[in-house]
Amino acid sequence: HACTATCKQPLTQKPTQGYARCSKCRSFAAQGRAKINEAVASATTITSSPQEKITTIAQHPNRAEAEIIRLRNENKELKRINSKVEKEEQMAPDPKQRVIQLVEDEIAKEKKNRKDAGVVTEKEMWLILTKHMLNVFIADGNMRQVKQVEELVIWAIVLHARTSNRVYKEIAKVMKLSHISTVYKKGNDVVSVGSTRAFSLCTVTLSMLSKVANRQKWNDNQRLVFFAIDSANINTGLQWDYVRQQMTGGCEGSSYQQVRQMFNAIASRLQDDEGEKEEDIEQVGAMMEHMKLAREHCVAKMTSVHPDTKTLSEVIASTDCEQFSADIVHQMTHSMQQLVPNFGYRGAGIVYDAANPNLTAVKASATHSVGDFLPQELKDAYPDIDFDCHKQIMLDVMDIPFLFLSDAMHTVKNHHTSLEKSSTSKAQRDLKFQACPMNLKMVETVWHATGGGKNQMHPTKLSSLTFNRDAKSRMDCTQTCRLFSDSVARMIKSAINDPNIPVLGNFQNKQVFNPLMWYIHHMNNLIDITNGRLGKYTPENGLSKQKDLLDVLNWFSKWKKDHDSRVANGTRTEYNFLAAITWDCIRNLILGHVFMIQYYSIERGFTIDPRTLNTDPVEHHFGNCRQMVGGSTSGLTAAAFSQADRKANLAKLAGYNAVGNCRGANEHFTKQKKF
Repeated sequence: HACTATCKQPLTQKPTQGYARCSKCRSFAAQGRAKINEAVASATTITSSPQEKITTIAQHPNRAEAEIIRLRNENKELKRINSKVEKEEQMAPDPKQRVIQLVEDEIAKEKKNRKDAGVVTEKEMWLILTKHMLNVFIADGNMRQVKQVEELVIWAIVLHARTSNRVYKEIAKVMKLSHISTVYKKGNDVVSVGSTRAFSLCTVTLSMLSKVANRQKWNDNQRLVFFAIDSANINTGLQWDYVRQQMTGGCEGSSYQQVRQMFNAIASRLQDDEGEKEEDIEQVGAMMEHMKLAREHCVAKMTSVHPDTKTLSEVIASTDCEQFSADIVHQMTHSMQQLVPNFGYRGAGIVYDAANPNLTAVKASATHSVGDFLPQELKDAYPDIDFDCHKQIMLDVMDIPFLFLSDAMHTVKNHHTSLEKSSTSKAQRDLKFQACPMNLKMVETVWHATGGGKNQMHPTKLSSLTFNRDAKSRMDCTQTCRLFSDSVARMIKSAINDPNIPVLGNFQNKQVFNPLMWYIHHMNNLIDITNGRLGKYTPENGLSKQKDLLDVLNWFSKWKKDHDSRVANGTRTEYNFLAAITWDCIRNLILGHVFMIQYYSIERGFTIDPRTLNTDPVEHHFGNCRQMVGGSTSGLTAAAFSQADRKANLAKLAGYNAVGNCRGANEHFTKQKKF
């Protein structure tokens, strides 16, 4: 047998299987099979590595498919590992996020436990601030990634309104508050500024007050408001207001319109002609003569008469004028009376001081007297009182009465001045009750006789400032209230009954001091009733309050009747009684309070706080404004007063929502849609 391979070698033995080959051919065949198996294996298994080129792998479709499978398996494994890591992180969260979650849980607990849903407690505010600072810390100080809650924005607005730009910026750097431009923008959406006033009325402020009343669901008693009006001197001069972007300092009256028309006429002629003419220059000078600069700033505030809502006292009208006149008082009063009902409030009246413009406006507006609204039984009990002495009530189109009321403290200070003038011979005033004189010197005599003025303890609070008055002490209500107090009346009574004091000054008969004692006693009762020291006006105590007030007026009416009879006999002069303005003011004050008790408390069941029926809100506003210029009474300009009005309204209104009444914070400080 020969080999079938190419070698053709003779076989030494017969093969048991396969082809007959020699030993040499068999070794070659084994090597060939190994090569074939290796090639097949390389075509069906993964032999590529991360370092191998993609072009080399792509030449073999099977290898490319295997490479894709390998990559998918690796990606799947990585996803499994990543999911496992995320689960582990959820089981052990970041400490920062854990602290924020704890703070949020505490805030939710505070909201759940508080009684009033609209009250933001101090602890809750601390938690809100803590959460805000943690969010800022996580964001690495990037304020664009941190959203501030509305409560914090309100607090920032109140902080800016009650401090200054510099103070707010320094605090905002540390506490990471809103930028001052954002605070200005949000604040202008809440209260009126100079550019948003309509005929001196702050319509934006009234709109926000209306939302407060609607959100809190105030009743008719809480919506009953009283106006207070007064004026203050300003630093005269023109100034550019950077906030309002206009010139301020001129009188906001008709004269400004006249000057603007003249200026427009001159400007149109100069535009048509090539150059200026001499007559145009002369008319420019005449135009400046018509320019009236503002010398006074008139402010009107609105205060709720209800004891629970009296803290909401806002500036609802303000204007700059050359002179505070009766026309301005009349216009602002009628505008407020007609506008306030459109915002859900009801004006009960307006209180003013004893300035001549106010009295003139009352005479021009009032149409009814208090006697028209009082029961006949009450008037019959006091026959000496003339309930129809003068008119101080005006009826609107709905026949709802509107009261003109004299301020209590200004009236009482006038009585103090009357006693002071009766003590000196330089003044014509010389008060006398029948045959008994009454003056401030007599009170000082009793004070010294009972141990006063010796730097020792004394039952009264009198001092030398009470008797030696100057321009400042005449404006100080403290000394007036110390004079017209029950302790001074008791001092005079004890001195009259004390046997160890034989005489008082030049008076041998100590009974001469009895009318002075009763004068101070009745003035003390009047002060205690009108300033709320003896309680509020309610339906239960309304009749007793009326009798207490009318007892005071009855004493003065008897004094007036006796004085008139003596003047008719020629034994007295008009200077032996109170001045006409002082007498009208005390009658207006007492009868006005009697009317409020009768019309609102007794007949309609309202509760009235008598402290809201005075000009204190306006006086306090002027005092706060003057602190901007070191307390100067004439240092504020028109632009400064405008900013002061805005800050006062913002501090009151935003603070009212932030402290205790924050239900509508989101509604108040959210951008409203135009349509």
